Amino acid sequence: MTDNELASLLTKVEALIDTLCTGEPGSLASIVRNHFSAGGSRVRARIALQAGSALGLSQTICVALASGCELLHNASLVHDDLQDRDGMRRNAPSMWLAHGENIAICAGDLMLSSAYAALAQAGPKAASMITHVHLRVAHVISGQCDDLRLGASCDDPETYEQIAAAKSGPLLALPLELALIAAGREPLLGAASRAATLFAIAYQMLDDLGDADRDAANGSLNAVAVYAAKGITNPRRAVREAAVARLEAFEQTAAELPAGLAHSLVARAAPIRLALGLQPETA
Repeated sequence: MTDNELASLLTKVEALIDTLCTGEPGSLASIVRNHFSAGGSRVRARIALQAGSALGLSQTICVALASGCELLHNASLVHDDLQDRDGMRRNAPSMWLAHGENIAICAGDLMLSSAYAALAQAGPKAASMITHVHLRVAHVISGQCDDLRLGASCDDPETYEQIAAAKSGPLLALPLELALIAAGREPLLGAASRAATLFAIAYQMLDDLGDADRDAANGSLNAVAVYAAKGITNPRRAVREAAVARLEAFEQTAAELPAGLAHSLVARAAPIRLALGLQPETA
Protein backbone atom coordinates (compact mmCIF):
# COMPACT_ATOMS: atom_id res chain seq x y z
CA MET A 1 0.00 0.00 0.00
CA THR A 2 1.41 3.38 -1.01
CA ASP A 3 1.42 6.38 1.31
CA ASN A 4 -1.19 8.08 -0.89
CA GLU A 5 -3.48 5.04 -0.75
CA LEU A 6 -3.11 4.87 3.02
CA ALA A 7 -3.87 8.58 3.38
CA SER A 8 -6.97 8.21 1.20
CA LEU A 9 -8.29 5.32 3.29
CA LEU A 10 -7.55 7.15 6.55
CA THR A 11 -9.72 10.01 5.26
CA LYS A 12 -12.55 7.51 4.77
CA VAL A 13 -11.98 6.14 8.27
CA GLU A 14 -12.28 9.65 9.73
CA ALA A 15 -15.48 10.21 7.74
CA LEU A 16 -17.07 6.97 8.97
CA ILE A 17 -16.13 7.70 12.57
CA ASP A 18 -17.63 11.17 12.27
CA THR A 19 -20.85 9.81 10.74
CA LEU A 20 -21.32 7.15 13.41
CA CYS A 21 -20.39 9.27 16.43
CA THR A 22 -21.84 12.63 15.50
CA GLY A 23 -24.80 11.80 13.28
CA GLU A 24 -27.20 13.30 15.81
CA PRO A 25 -26.87 17.01 16.66
CA GLY A 26 -26.11 18.09 20.20
CA SER A 27 -23.35 18.97 22.60
CA LEU A 28 -22.05 15.40 22.98
CA ALA A 29 -21.60 15.09 19.22
CA SER A 30 -19.53 18.27 19.24
CA ILE A 31 -17.40 17.03 22.14
CA VAL A 32 -16.70 13.71 20.43
CA ARG A 33 -15.88 15.46 17.16
CA ASN A 34 -13.43 17.72 18.97
CA HIS A 35 -11.80 14.70 20.62
CA PHE A 36 -11.03 13.08 17.27
CA SER A 37 -10.01 16.32 15.57
CA ALA A 38 -7.51 17.09 18.35
CA GLY A 39 -4.98 14.64 16.92
CA GLY A 40 -3.81 11.11 17.53
CA SER A 41 -1.62 8.97 15.32
CA ARG A 42 -4.39 6.48 14.39
CA VAL A 43 -1.98 3.60 14.90
CA ARG A 44 -4.70 0.96 15.13
CA ALA A 45 -6.41 2.25 12.01
CA ARG A 46 -3.11 2.12 10.13
CA ILE A 47 -2.47 -1.43 11.33
CA ALA A 48 -5.91 -2.54 10.15
CA LEU A 49 -5.65 -0.83 6.76
CA GLN A 50 -2.19 -2.18 5.98
CA ALA A 51 -2.96 -5.65 7.30
CA GLY A 52 -6.19 -5.75 5.30
CA SER A 53 -4.37 -4.63 2.17
CA ALA A 54 -1.69 -7.29 2.68
CA LEU A 55 -4.44 -9.92 2.95
CA GLY A 56 -6.33 -8.71 -0.12
CA LEU A 57 -9.42 -7.39 1.65
CA SER A 58 -11.69 -4.84 0.00
CA GLN A 59 -11.37 -1.18 0.88
CA THR A 60 -14.87 -1.20 2.40
CA ILE A 61 -13.93 -3.96 4.83
CA CYS A 62 -10.57 -2.37 5.62
CA VAL A 63 -12.21 0.96 6.46
CA ALA A 64 -14.84 -0.75 8.64
CA LEU A 65 -12.17 -2.65 10.59
CA ALA A 66 -9.96 0.40 10.97
CA SER A 67 -12.85 2.57 12.16
CA GLY A 68 -14.05 0.01 14.69
CA CYS A 69 -10.58 -0.51 16.15
CA GLU A 70 -9.92 3.23 16.37
CA LEU A 71 -13.26 3.87 18.08
CA LEU A 72 -12.60 1.16 20.66
CA HIS A 73 -9.16 2.57 21.39
CA ASN A 74 -10.43 6.12 21.83
CA ALA A 75 -13.24 4.96 24.10
CA SER A 76 -10.63 3.26 26.27
CA LEU A 77 -8.58 6.49 26.39
CA VAL A 78 -11.54 8.57 27.56
CA HIS A 79 -12.50 6.10 30.27
CA ASP A 80 -8.89 5.44 31.28
CA ASP A 81 -8.15 9.15 31.71
CA LEU A 82 -11.15 9.45 34.01
CA GLN A 83 -10.21 6.44 36.14
CA ASP A 84 -6.54 7.41 36.35
CA ARG A 85 -7.36 11.12 36.86
CA ASP A 86 -5.06 12.07 33.99
CA GLY A 87 -5.68 15.71 33.25
CA MET A 88 -4.09 16.02 29.79
CA ARG A 89 -4.67 14.23 26.50
CA ARG A 90 -3.10 15.34 23.21
CA ASN A 91 -1.80 18.57 24.74
CA ALA A 92 -5.27 19.59 25.91
CA PRO A 93 -7.38 18.96 29.02
CA SER A 94 -8.76 15.43 29.17
CA MET A 95 -12.44 15.11 28.37
CA TRP A 96 -13.49 14.44 31.96
CA LEU A 97 -11.62 17.51 33.16
CA ALA A 98 -12.92 19.76 30.38
CA HIS A 99 -16.54 18.58 30.34
CA GLY A 100 -17.13 16.60 33.52
CA GLU A 101 -17.03 12.95 34.47
CA ASN A 102 -20.59 12.14 33.35
CA ILE A 103 -20.03 13.53 29.86
CA ALA A 104 -16.76 11.57 29.54
CA ILE A 105 -18.56 8.33 30.46
CA CYS A 106 -21.31 9.02 27.93
CA ALA A 107 -18.83 9.94 25.19
CA GLY A 108 -16.81 6.79 25.78
CA ASP A 109 -19.99 4.72 25.68
CA LEU A 110 -21.00 6.35 22.40
CA MET A 111 -17.62 5.46 20.90
CA LEU A 112 -18.01 1.85 22.05
CA SER A 113 -21.45 1.59 20.49
CA SER A 114 -20.23 3.23 17.30
CA ALA A 115 -17.38 0.72 17.07
CA TYR A 116 -19.82 -2.16 16.82
CA ALA A 117 -21.82 -0.27 14.20
CA ALA A 118 -18.65 0.17 12.15
CA LEU A 119 -17.76 -3.50 12.40
CA ALA A 120 -21.27 -4.47 11.29
CA GLN A 121 -20.21 -3.12 7.87
CA ALA A 122 -17.20 -5.47 7.67
CA GLY A 123 -18.65 -8.02 5.28
CA PRO A 124 -19.95 -11.58 5.64
CA LYS A 125 -17.85 -12.39 8.71
CA ALA A 126 -18.98 -9.35 10.66
CA ALA A 127 -20.82 -11.41 13.27
CA SER A 128 -17.75 -13.53 14.01
CA MET A 129 -15.60 -10.43 14.24
CA ILE A 130 -18.00 -8.68 16.62
CA THR A 131 -17.99 -11.74 18.88
CA HIS A 132 -14.19 -11.71 18.81
CA VAL A 133 -14.16 -8.01 19.66
CA HIS A 134 -16.32 -8.67 22.70
CA LEU A 135 -13.81 -11.24 23.97
CA ARG A 136 -10.86 -8.91 23.46
CA VAL A 137 -12.62 -5.93 25.07
CA ALA A 138 -13.51 -8.11 28.04
CA HIS A 139 -9.80 -8.96 28.33
CA VAL A 140 -8.92 -5.25 28.36
CA ILE A 141 -11.50 -4.54 31.04
CA SER A 142 -10.12 -7.34 33.20
CA GLY A 143 -6.61 -5.91 32.89
CA GLN A 144 -7.83 -2.43 33.76
CA CYS A 145 -9.59 -3.77 36.86
CA ASP A 146 -6.39 -5.50 37.98
CA ASP A 147 -4.43 -2.30 37.41
CA LEU A 148 -6.90 -0.25 39.47
CA ARG A 149 -7.01 -2.89 42.20
CA LEU A 150 -3.25 -3.35 42.62
CA GLY A 151 -1.78 0.00 41.58
CA ALA A 152 1.51 0.73 43.34
CA SER A 153 1.11 -2.32 45.60
CA CYS A 154 2.19 -4.70 42.82
CA ASP A 155 5.63 -6.14 43.56
CA ASP A 156 5.80 -9.01 41.06
CA PRO A 157 7.23 -8.38 37.56
CA GLU A 158 5.30 -11.33 36.10
CA THR A 159 2.01 -9.94 37.40
CA TYR A 160 2.95 -6.51 36.07
CA GLU A 161 3.52 -7.95 32.59
CA GLN A 162 0.21 -9.82 32.71
CA ILE A 163 -1.59 -6.58 33.53
CA ALA A 164 0.28 -4.60 30.86
CA ALA A 165 -0.46 -7.31 28.31
CA ALA A 166 -4.15 -7.40 29.20
CA LYS A 167 -4.59 -3.62 29.23
CA SER A 168 -2.84 -2.81 25.96
CA GLY A 169 -2.23 -6.00 24.01
CA PRO A 170 -5.78 -6.86 22.89
CA LEU A 171 -6.55 -3.52 21.24
CA LEU A 172 -3.19 -3.56 19.45
CA ALA A 173 -3.71 -7.14 18.32
CA LEU A 174 -7.32 -6.56 17.28
CA PRO A 175 -6.64 -4.87 13.91
CA LEU A 176 -4.42 -7.79 12.89
CA GLU A 177 -6.83 -10.38 14.26
CA LEU A 178 -9.91 -8.91 12.58
CA ALA A 179 -8.11 -8.69 9.24
CA LEU A 180 -7.11 -12.34 9.59
CA ILE A 181 -10.67 -13.38 10.44
CA ALA A 182 -12.06 -11.42 7.49
CA ALA A 183 -9.53 -13.14 5.20
CA GLY A 184 -10.20 -16.62 6.58
CA ARG A 185 -6.71 -16.91 8.06
CA GLU A 186 -7.74 -17.79 11.62
CA PRO A 187 -4.80 -20.20 12.21
CA LEU A 188 -2.53 -17.12 12.38
CA LEU A 189 -4.50 -15.44 15.18
CA GLY A 190 -2.23 -16.80 17.92
CA ALA A 191 0.97 -15.47 16.34
CA ALA A 192 -0.60 -12.07 15.66
CA SER A 193 -1.77 -11.83 19.25
CA ARG A 194 1.65 -12.80 20.61
CA ALA A 195 3.40 -10.22 18.46
CA ALA A 196 1.09 -7.39 19.50
CA THR A 197 1.23 -8.39 23.16
CA LEU A 198 5.03 -8.36 23.21
CA PHE A 199 5.02 -4.95 21.53
CA ALA A 200 2.51 -3.65 24.07
CA ILE A 201 4.62 -4.80 27.02
CA ALA A 202 7.79 -3.25 25.58
CA TYR A 203 5.98 0.02 24.88
CA GLN A 204 4.45 0.15 28.37
CA MET A 205 7.83 -0.47 29.99
CA LEU A 206 9.39 2.34 27.97
CA ASP A 207 6.52 4.61 28.95
CA ASP A 208 6.97 3.65 32.60
CA LEU A 209 10.64 4.61 32.49
CA GLY A 210 9.61 8.13 31.57
CA ASP A 211 6.70 8.30 34.03
CA ALA A 212 8.32 6.63 37.04
CA ASP A 213 8.40 9.72 39.25
CA ARG A 214 4.89 10.88 38.35
CA ASP A 215 3.40 7.41 38.83
CA ALA A 216 5.15 7.07 42.19
CA ALA A 217 3.56 10.34 43.32
CA ASN A 218 0.14 9.21 42.10
CA GLY A 219 0.38 5.67 43.45
CA SER A 220 -0.02 4.22 39.94
CA LEU A 221 1.29 0.92 38.64
CA ASN A 222 4.77 1.36 37.15
CA ALA A 223 7.40 -1.21 36.17
CA VAL A 224 10.22 0.69 37.87
CA ALA A 225 8.39 0.60 41.21
CA VAL A 226 7.54 -3.08 40.72
CA TYR A 227 11.17 -4.02 40.13
CA ALA A 228 12.28 -1.86 43.05
CA ALA A 229 9.76 -3.57 45.34
CA LYS A 230 11.16 -6.90 44.20
CA GLY A 231 14.55 -5.85 45.55
CA ILE A 232 16.27 -5.22 42.20
CA THR A 233 19.31 -3.01 42.85
CA ASN A 234 18.98 -0.97 39.65
CA PRO A 235 15.28 -1.17 38.73
CA ARG A 236 15.48 1.26 35.82
CA ARG A 237 18.19 -0.80 34.13
CA ALA A 238 16.22 -3.99 34.79
CA VAL A 239 13.09 -2.49 33.24
CA ARG A 240 15.07 -1.34 30.21
CA GLU A 241 16.60 -4.79 29.75
CA ALA A 242 13.17 -6.41 30.03
CA ALA A 243 11.76 -3.95 27.47
CA VAL A 244 14.60 -4.74 25.06
CA ALA A 245 13.95 -8.47 25.43
CA ARG A 246 10.20 -8.06 24.75
CA LEU A 247 10.87 -5.80 21.76
CA GLU A 248 13.29 -8.27 20.21
CA ALA A 249 10.82 -11.12 20.79
CA PHE A 250 8.14 -9.02 19.10
CA GLU A 251 10.32 -8.42 16.06
CA GLN A 252 11.07 -12.12 15.75
CA THR A 253 7.40 -13.08 16.04
CA ALA A 254 6.28 -10.36 13.61
CA ALA A 255 8.79 -11.63 11.04
CA GLU A 256 6.98 -14.99 11.05
CA LEU A 257 3.68 -13.41 9.95
CA PRO A 258 2.68 -12.95 6.27
CA ALA A 259 4.56 -10.17 4.48
CA GLY A 260 3.13 -6.75 5.25
CA LEU A 261 0.69 -7.92 7.90
CA ALA A 262 2.47 -6.27 10.83
CA HIS A 263 4.14 -3.48 8.84
CA SER A 264 2.70 -0.65 10.94
CA LEU A 265 3.70 -2.26 14.24
CA VAL A 266 7.21 -2.96 12.99
CA ALA A 267 7.49 0.67 11.88
CA ARG A 268 6.38 1.79 15.34
CA ALA A 269 9.11 -0.36 16.87
CA ALA A 270 11.85 1.73 15.25
CA PRO A 271 11.57 4.78 17.57
CA ILE A 272 11.23 2.45 20.55
CA ARG A 273 14.53 0.87 19.57
CA LEU A 274 16.18 4.27 19.52
CA ALA A 275 14.62 5.29 22.84
CA LEU A 276 15.97 2.11 24.40
CA GLY A 277 19.44 2.80 23.01
CA LEU A 278 19.34 0.04 20.39
CA GLN A 279 20.61 0.22 16.85
CA PRO A 280 17.94 0.47 14.12
CA GLU A 281 17.09 -2.85 12.52
CA THR A 282 18.75 -3.54 9.18
CA ALA A 283 17.06 -5.32 6.33
